[in-house]
Amino acid sequence: MCKQSITEIELNRLKQNIFAASWPAVEPADEFAWHWNTNGKPDHHFIDSFVPQSSQALMIDVFGWIKVLPQDDRNRVMNVLAGRLGLESSANWEIEFEWQDDANVLEEQPKPGPGGQVSGVTQVDVLATSADHFICIECKMTEGLGGCSQPRSNGGEIQCSGNYCSQVNPRTGVESNCALTGKGIRYWEVVPEVFNLSADVDYTPCPFANGWYQLMRNCVLAYEHGHRSGRRPAFVLLYADGVPEIFKTTAFTSGLTPGGWSEFSDLLRPDQIDAQAISYQEMIEALHAGCDGELRETVAALRQWVADKLERVEEKKRAVLGGDK
Repeated sequence: MCKQSITEIELNRLKQNIFAASWPAVEPADEFAWHWNTNGKPDHHFIDSFVPQSSQALMIDVFGWIKVLPQDDRNRVMNVLAGRLGLESSANWEIEFEWQDDANVLEEQPKPGPGGQVSGVTQVDVLATSADHFICIECKMTEGLGGCSQPRSNGGEIQCSGNYCSQVNPRTGVESNCALTGKGIRYWEVVPEVFNLSADVDYTPCPFANGWYQLMRNCVLAYEHGHRSGRRPAFVLLYADGVPEIFKTTAFTSGLTPGGWSEFSDLLRPDQIDAQAISYQEMIEALHAGCDGELRETVAALRQWVADKLERVEEKKRAVLGGDK
């Protein structure tokens, strides 16, 4: 689906769903990498209403105003966040949205995607970099964690059994432990550097067959770029605490339950990468406590904006369930 031009009415609807101080971070809006729906329009709105549960809009709400701050202020805010994540303060912080690796260090297989964008390549919701850190941030609100496509048919032959073991991909005829390895993609070349896993051991099921696949891709990408640039890699899973269960998929919920996240993070090698799951609310509270002056006033307004947005999601849940359910 090719993207369509954004009309003035649609542009106004988009702006309604994004924190005012953060809107400059997406201008010019026609050139921003919006998530596109099946109608070739940004998924933040439909014809008759805007969508409060858009994870991309929430991501822009929280990081957009930081992105457009003057460098000194951006450093101050990001160092507050770094401290909350257990990271050292740094300088020259930069924020990028919907980042894709032009160097393709993981040797993924890019192909045309919706809205004229590229799919098949890991897209990082927020990339936060500094003189010392390379942080990939995955932002979730109501959608699930992305699983590996190879054990699913997707209208054709299933290419993987769902186990990490020697097998022949029926589509390509290539034998390998991982169908993606057989295609030349480097995930499992980097996995042992980041996780307490070996590429030479069979795993049943594959630890990355389901929702952890998306988390793994962010981690190995952060590690590879951090390692190559001499910066400390980190991965952050940022989620909206208290989002109604009706909007949560099993994959997302299992990834964020205390056991689910701790099991994933326990696989990581802390000497090689920092990783943490944190809610938007925790992040905002940390910024509110650590900032002062006009920055603190902005965070206070953002805190209210996010609370109101989550309340609208709750109202939408009640409307879907009916009555006061």
